[in-house]
Amino acid sequence: MTGMNTTARALTPARVVALALIALVALLLGYVRWAPEPEPVSVPPGAQAGDLILEPCTYPTGDGELPAVCGTLVVAETPTDPDPPLLALPVVRVHARSATPAEPIFWIEPPSTTGCWPCSPSGHPSAW
Repeated sequence: MTGMNTTARALTPARVVALALIALVALLLGYVRWAPEPEPVSVPPGAQAGDLILEPCTYPTGDGELPAVCGTLVVAETPTDPDPPLLALPVVRVHARSATPAEPIFWIEPPSTTGCWPCSPSGHPSAW
C-alpha cells in the first residue's frame, strides 16, 4: 500500500452542515412523496348549477385563524349547453372584523397542485 494516503478525513463544520442539509432535503423529498393527498374539490351528489353549499370553518392567516364560512359553488362548465358538466368552485367567506365594514373583497386564487385553495398563503388577506 505504498503511495496511498491512509489518513482519515476530519469532520469539519462545513462537512457537518453539508451532511445536515442533505439529510433535510432527503426528508423533505420523502414527505412530498408520501404525504397524504388533500381531498379534491368535487361536485356534491345531487347538486345543480347555481347551488351554494356552505358550512362553518376557520381561515388561516398570518395573525391566527379567523371564523369563516367555507363551501362549494356549483357552476355549469358551459352555460349555453342544455346538459353541461358541472364544476365545483371552492368558496371561502371571511366576515369583516370592523364595526363599519367597507365593500367586500373578492380574489381568485389559481388552481393549486394540492387541491387545497384556502391553504395557499398568497391568498391570505393578512399578506396584503
